[in-house]
Amino acid sequence: MVIPKYVRAVKKQFLYMLWLQLGMFVIGVAFVIIINGLFNEDQDYACMGTLMALSGLIAGEALQLNNVDFRLAVLMGETRHHYLLWKPLVALVAALQGWLTAFCLYKLEMLLYSVVYPGYESGLPVGAAFKWPVVLLSAVAVSIICLFLGALYAKFGPKGTMTVWLIFWSGCMLIPQGVQQFQSGRTSLLAKLGWLTLTVVELLTPAMWGAVGGALLLCALAFSVRIYLRAEVRM
Repeated sequence: MVIPKYVRAVKKQFLYMLWLQLGMFVIGVAFVIIINGLFNEDQDYACMGTLMALSGLIAGEALQLNNVDFRLAVLMGETRHHYLLWKPLVALVAALQGWLTAFCLYKLEMLLYSVVYPGYESGLPVGAAFKWPVVLLSAVAVSIICLFLGALYAKFGPKGTMTVWLIFWSGCMLIPQGVQQFQSGRTSLLAKLGWLTLTVVELLTPAMWGAVGGALLLCALAFSVRIYLRAEVRM
């Protein structure tokens, strides 16, 4: 069986993600040990090692967010249609590998803490992230998002993906603070953002939000296909 040219071009991505997750896991566990040793009397800090390993999954997928693999694949003779087939498939397999790695590290972390900290309880329900519907749906979403961000890079260059990342991380930092300020009775601009967020969230049921998310992913997929079929490839 002939290995597709795109797969040959990115075959080291799986190894990079594994090492990235292992490194971030060690950092997270060290962070827990330091916090529990110096500051936390209850010994119940969250499974930071597992959370860092899951972050490593996102960082590993982000390694694809450039136009190099697309250009290499096309210059090596891969058709654009084959690239559009293999890129999301590789991203999907990489995401599943990342979740499997994170799950194994989660079990290892819980075993470690049960020995080091008898009676340890995680401050967050991290185990819920490893239920198979969550893993499968998240892996599919990640593969489409990677294709979309790669298409943004192909169309607008690094500024396109950087703009999306900036908006995403800004939202992750500001929205929780805004919700907290609104619930505490403040009237700042950030609190108004929190009120707006809660209002929008309450408008739809979870099933409706799932439908919205699915529609957005389909739009992202359609956009990506259109961009890659027309993207210019230069030497």
